[in-house]
Amino acid sequence: MIKFPKPKKKKKKYVSKRIHNYKELFFYVSVVWGCMCPIAASHNKWASPESLHHRLPNSKINRKRFPLFIDSVFNVVPVDDNFHMKYPGWGQYKVFEADKIERYIIEHKECLEIGYFKSKEELENLVKEILE
Repeated sequence: MIKFPKPKKKKKKYVSKRIHNYKELFFYVSVVWGCMCPIAASHNKWASPESLHHRLPNSKINRKRFPLFIDSVFNVVPVDDNFHMKYPGWGQYKVFEADKIERYIIEHKECLEIGYFKSKEELENLVKEILE
């Protein structure tokens, strides 16, 4: 009897089931960050984003502690998978920073709307202002 090799399964593009409206958020965050991977940009290179990365880890504890912050534009960045694997700890938030931003989001829920931020400079300036 002849044994034929099993056909290889095609690798599916990763789409997070945890992030609500992943595709819409990915497009919006990519535009805010200038359609490039910020990890690559910090190393003076260019790479297009492939997926979203949580700056504060996306764990059950953090989801319960920071329900608005965890999937917001403040915590999610578009990354190139190769750079994400090389520099996994890039740009991580501390818990006290996430707590300050979460309190700001509770007071100003309009900042969660898609289209609120037009550029990464606008976003970064607001984050600096919140953390001071």
